[in-house]
Amino acid sequence: MIFLRNFIVAPITEEICFRAFMIPFLFSSYCISNGYSSVHVAIICPLFFGVAHVHHLIDKLQRGRPLLEGLIETTVQFIYTAIFGYIATYFFLRTGNVMSPIISHCFCNFMGLPHLEFMTPKDRNNSTSYSCLYSYRHILLFFHAFGLLLFYALFFPLTESLSQYSIYWIDSSK
Repeated sequence: MIFLRNFIVAPITEEICFRAFMIPFLFSSYCISNGYSSVHVAIICPLFFGVAHVHHLIDKLQRGRPLLEGLIETTVQFIYTAIFGYIATYFFLRTGNVMSPIISHCFCNFMGLPHLEFMTPKDRNNSTSYSCLYSYRHILLFFHAFGLLLFYALFFPLTESLSQYSIYWIDSSK
């Protein structure tokens, strides 16, 4: 049931709600009525998506987590869901369909956040006990950063042909 929720139901329902329903409304309000570019929608919509995940704080507190720890975890979750929401909003704006955000949402839920355990010793009390990947940490961090830069560099060129058919893409540079 958790698999279905995390990898099928949540991506479909959240993307329909936050992309397929919300973006046309925001697009009409900001772009058509006020002449703003699609970038404004891409900035506003993810904030709603991030706030929608703040309810997890209640779950954390009910499971006995200290308030400060729960607030920190929820703040981090808000930040990464808002960042993902920004990317998913761009997918929707550029392609004009909800399938690309749904697929990327399924993929991101499957992959999760990058694990950076290789950056610290296994046992913090014993500094001689390191992760087997610790000696490769700089190379692995380079590939993390390189992947982000590659995504950034290729996103717009690879979605350019699709954006020509999207009714939601208003480029501010034109």
